[in-house]
Amino acid sequence: MAINIGHASLDENGKISGGAAGDQNGKEVCIRTWYSKPWSLVLRSRDSAKAEKMAKACEAGCANNKIGYDQGQRNTLNTQASKVGYDLGKITTACECDCSSFMAVCAQAAGYNIPYSGGNAPTTSTLQSAFVSTGGFDVLTASQYLTTDVNLKRGDVLVKPGSHTAMALGNGANIVVVPSDPDGEIKTGGTMQATTNQTGQVLLSVHMRDIGWGAWIADGNMAGSTGQNRRIEAIKIKPVNQMNATVHVKDIGNKTYNNITQNTIMGTVGEKKRLEAVKIESSDMVYAYQVHQKDLGWSNWCFNGGQAGTTGKSKQIEAMKLKVCNIAYQAHIQEDGWMSMVPDGITAGTTGQSKRVEAIRINPYKLVISAQAHIQDTGWVDYGTITKDTIIGTVNQKKRLECLKLKGNIEYRAHIQQTGWTTWTKADGVATVGTVGQSLRIEAIEIRAL
Repeated sequence: MAINIGHASLDENGKISGGAAGDQNGKEVCIRTWYSKPWSLVLRSRDSAKAEKMAKACEAGCANNKIGYDQGQRNTLNTQASKVGYDLGKITTACECDCSSFMAVCAQAAGYNIPYSGGNAPTTSTLQSAFVSTGGFDVLTASQYLTTDVNLKRGDVLVKPGSHTAMALGNGANIVVVPSDPDGEIKTGGTMQATTNQTGQVLLSVHMRDIGWGAWIADGNMAGSTGQNRRIEAIKIKPVNQMNATVHVKDIGNKTYNNITQNTIMGTVGEKKRLEAVKIESSDMVYAYQVHQKDLGWSNWCFNGGQAGTTGKSKQIEAMKLKVCNIAYQAHIQEDGWMSMVPDGITAGTTGQSKRVEAIRINPYKLVISAQAHIQDTGWVDYGTITKDTIIGTVNQKKRLECLKLKGNIEYRAHIQQTGWTTWTKADGVATVGTVGQSLRIEAIEIRAL
C-alpha cells in the first residue's frame, strides 16, 4: 500500500485562484496516497526531529479548514502562521497557500529559516535552492526516490519544478525506523563526572545512558552528568556499613534493596528505563544525598529515609551526590525564611544577594556542640549545649546574626557582608566568626566535622 502525502492542490472550483479563503471542500489542502508525477527530486531534512516536525505541521495544515488554496493569496498562510508560532492547527483566520508556499511554511514550523523574496514564498522552481540554502537538506535525484514510494521517509518533500510539490507523511516499505529513545536525544556540552575512580568514606557509581557504568565517585562529588539529557538507569553504592536503598524505576515503580553491597545493582541495565527517585536508609550511619533531574535541576539534600527526586512527572535522574553526614544545618534568611537542611561543608544561606542570616539551626547528631551568637540590637546570647531544635538567632524580628562562637569537634566559616568568606575556624568556644560593633550581617555559613 502506498504511503500518504500531504499537499495543497486546487481551490473549490478546480482552479488555481479566485476561490474563497479557507478550504471550502476539504480537498484544497489535503492528504492523499502517493502517486507518480513523475517527481524530479526529493528534499530530505538532515535532522530527523525536524523532519518529524515538518510532517506534523503538514498534517495539521491539511486538517485545518481555515487553510485553503489560491495562488493569488499564497502568502496569507505564512502571515497567519507567524501569529501562532507556526502551529498550523491554531490558525483561526481563513487564509490561502499554494503547494510550494505550504511546504515552505511547514519547514518554517520545524525551525528552518526559509528565505522569502520580497515577501513572496519560494515557488516550485525555486524551492530546491531555498531549502538547500538553509544547510539542512539533501537533494535526492536517483530514480529509487522518484518513481516509487518505498524509499521515502516521513517529512521528505517531493518536487517537480514548475509543476507541483508535496510531502511524504509516512515511511516507505524499505525504511527501517529505529525507535527513538524515550527520553529524547543526547545533547552535547554540559558537565560530566570524573572519569577515574575516587577513594573516600562512601562510594557511588551510576549506569548512564549510552556510556554504561561510570567511575566510583566519593563523598558528595557528582556522579553522572548535567546538561546532556543523559539518564541514570542504575546505581551501585559501596556503603560504610549497613544500608538499604529504594529506587523508583520507569514503568516499574519502587524497588527496594536491603543490606546492599558494592555489587548490588539498583535499577535496570539495557532496558532504557530511567531512575526517577532514590531513598536511602541505614541503621548505623546518616547519609545525605541529592539528585539532578531533567528540567528540575538539583533537589534539596535528603537524609536517611527522605526521597530525592520526583515521581509521576516522567523526569529522569541525570546526576547524584552521596556523602556521609556527621552534622546538618539550615539558615533562616531575610525574606525567604527557613532554607532546606544541608550536610557537612555545604553552604546554608546566600551569597551575592545582600540577604542577612537571621537564625540557624544545627542537627549535631552524635556530636556535642554549644553555641553563642551576637544578634543585632541584642548582643551575645548563650544557647548552651544545642539540640536539633535549638534556634540560634531570631525569627520574624528582622535582626541579623553578626557573629558566632561555637564549641565542638567541628570547624566553620561564614560569609560576611562586604568582606566575603572568613577562614575556616576550629570551634574551640573562644574564637569567633563574624564581627561585633560593625553592623555587618552574616549572609551564609558552612560547618564540617573534624
